[in-house]
Amino acid sequence: SDTYTGADYDYFKFCTYYDKTYFCNGINGIDCVNYATGSAVITDVDTAGALTIETCRGLFMFKSRLHFVAPTIGSTFYPDRIYYTDVGTAKITNATQYYTYERDDVPVAYHAIDMNNELILGHSSSWRVEYTADTSTPFRCVTMDATYPCLAPHVVVEYQNPSAGRLIAMLSSTHIVACDGYQWRKIDWPIRDLPTEMAMRYLYYAQGTKAGDKESVYLTYPDTDDTYPTHLLEYNINENNWADHTCAMHCLQGISGEVPASDYSLTDGMIGRATSGYTYGGDRDGNLFRMDYGGSDNGTDIAFTAKSAALNPYHPQGRRAYLGWIEVYADNDSTASFTVKLYKDDLAVAYKTVLVSCSGAGERFWQRINVGGEIGTFHRIEIANTDSDNRPRIHAIVPWFKPGGLISTASGSSPDWPDNTWRLRTDSGVVYIQRKDSGVWTNYQTWGA
Repeated sequence: SDTYTGADYDYFKFCTYYDKTYFCNGINGIDCVNYATGSAVITDVDTAGALTIETCRGLFMFKSRLHFVAPTIGSTFYPDRIYYTDVGTAKITNATQYYTYERDDVPVAYHAIDMNNELILGHSSSWRVEYTADTSTPFRCVTMDATYPCLAPHVVVEYQNPSAGRLIAMLSSTHIVACDGYQWRKIDWPIRDLPTEMAMRYLYYAQGTKAGDKESVYLTYPDTDDTYPTHLLEYNINENNWADHTCAMHCLQGISGEVPASDYSLTDGMIGRATSGYTYGGDRDGNLFRMDYGGSDNGTDIAFTAKSAALNPYHPQGRRAYLGWIEVYADNDSTASFTVKLYKDDLAVAYKTVLVSCSGAGERFWQRINVGGEIGTFHRIEIANTDSDNRPRIHAIVPWFKPGGLISTASGSSPDWPDNTWRLRTDSGVVYIQRKDSGVWTNYQTWGA
């Protein structure tokens, strides 16, 4: 086989076709691993027939044929063609066995997913490969809605939505969208401004994958000041929310289902045996990591802290709130725990700290945390964990309040309101939006003045 060359964005594309797996990078020759004899022997792929494909930008199998995206044939590059083989072989017996697609640039990379018996191709634009059942022209490529062009060719991720069925997530210049093969919809409304913080010109380095057996999708992206991915977005499919992590991964791959131990020869104790769905990531230094492993961060304790907003459901009635208890819905795990701290008003020191165990009954369970029954104008809840090999999975937190006494004021001020609190205030027909900093209210917007 050829020695692979090229730049760091010339990613390998591979496709399993019957008893062989084919590899290409768009620069060097196409190779395959032949499993017919039970051994992985690298051999050059043979497409001899009416023509010989020297290399291509991508490979995929569709309708029992091997398809070659943007091939080079006889030293001539055909960026707008996709050639296809005869059924069940890697040979092309007719030089006209190809179809074309509209393009606005050379597809340096792409990703293909079989959706509804058709194929979705995504790179700087998006196409749908349709099967026509016509023996002379069995395939055609149709340009999809150009409203959300796919700017990240490796962020084309299939996942199962509990209400909408199979969808494909893509990253465009303005939104993260999902497609059912025909229609698009935005799925990034909680983080709708985040694409403006991405380095759009380097999105060909971004990666996406379904996170093993977790109900999550992982997407990496470079910050506006970076070339390579520095962040990892986690999309919770069932709850339709997002988390943004600082995580520099150059490649990602989720593996679903049971995986025999013999399929892995990794000896790094951090990775271990892949006996169920895991997600792996590789950094630019050649290190391989399990992305869903909660034991440690490459040997360092994983610490997290989550804080709530200032809570008081009775504030509109001018009353303080009595916090009686908190109920938490978590996975049953006898090895997991977390710390809950309670704050009120402007106090910087927690009035209550509770270590909560995740040991309970059933797969998931509710447990009540008694927090002492403090009264305050506002309450804040903080959840923290600083231990290795400790991964609590918390799905819901419900605080239980009852009304307290009236909120006191002095000389027109509100001493019980904490700093960094916003309020809407009216005075003589003028409306103010104010924020409290260092005990002083500052006007940020005024109407009717």
